Amino acid sequence: MKIGFRAIAVVAAMALCPLSSIPAHGSQNPERGAEVPKILRRAGGVLQGAAIKKVSPQYPEAAKAEGADGPVVVEVVVDERGSVISARPVSGHPLLTGPSTEAARGWKWNPTLLSGMPVKVIGTLTFNFNMGSEGLSEKRITALKNNVRANPKSAEAHYELAGTYFKLLRYDDAEESYGRAIKLKPDYAEAHAGLAEAYSKSGKKEESIKSYEQAISLKPTLFNAYHNLSDVYFSSGKMGPAIEILGRAVKLNPEGEEIYHRLGWLYFLTGRYEDAIGPLRKAVTINPKLAAAHFFLGQAYVRVGNKEAAMAEYETLKELKSQMAPELLSAINK
Repeated sequence: MKIGFRAIAVVAAMALCPLSSIPAHGSQNPERGAEVPKILRRAGGVLQGAAIKKVSPQYPEAAKAEGADGPVVVEVVVDERGSVISARPVSGHPLLTGPSTEAARGWKWNPTLLSGMPVKVIGTLTFNFNMGSEGLSEKRITALKNNVRANPKSAEAHYELAGTYFKLLRYDDAEESYGRAIKLKPDYAEAHAGLAEAYSKSGKKEESIKSYEQAISLKPTLFNAYHNLSDVYFSSGKMGPAIEILGRAVKLNPEGEEIYHRLGWLYFLTGRYEDAIGPLRKAVTINPKLAAAHFFLGQAYVRVGNKEAAMAEYETLKELKSQMAPELLSAINK
């Protein structure tokens, strides 16, 4: 899909929107005039495209032997100089997350400026591992097409073909095959979620939202769908629905650290600092090494006037050797 320069500029401008420019909705006791921490979140595609140094991960032989492939998503925190100071895997095959995280630490960017000042950035990088780099992918597609021809009424056969198309970034083909799987099996929740993800990759946000909602209604325990749907709402500027869908998820999945982290971050962005504290505390309870959650939790404490609790988060960040610790201390001392 070709995107013109004007469209790219609009997307980049939205992705670089400072946290302070996002309006607060129903904020509770926000500190008047408090300065929002100088850390921005950039959309994954924008962050990835802006890199001035990219490091490709090694494809472990053990992973190849297991047939492990597909995308791996790594969340990174980039400092004011454009270097990665934190990297952690968000999704992907366990045999591929290690090399992907290591590769992510080697990426570089020019400094991101806000009002002329360099700021930190949070975003994600996606690494795609394809078993077919030497032509095996097309052989796999051919085999799956033959399977579909042999079993034309098998929703699972169409679903497997769609998933392979998706891994190869052939989103239009993936949409078609997911659609055929759904036509054969209308209550196929995973196929609805796969179709939603393909729509999202193609920029069809409204279609993606409808498909994710359908997947969740069919299978409420499909937790990745909640997180992905929240991302689509957020990228569409729909903060309320982005928060609401994660609120539904945490009631069903009380051990999902990433959902709590994301929910707390969204509350923080909208100025609902007291609401942010609960989910962020839950996230760091599940994963005490989640530095970004400790950082925003500390910032939320600062804004509700609990500097003692904020200082405890600062001490934790120091123990984790996080370069976000000095910034939190600066906010505490203001």
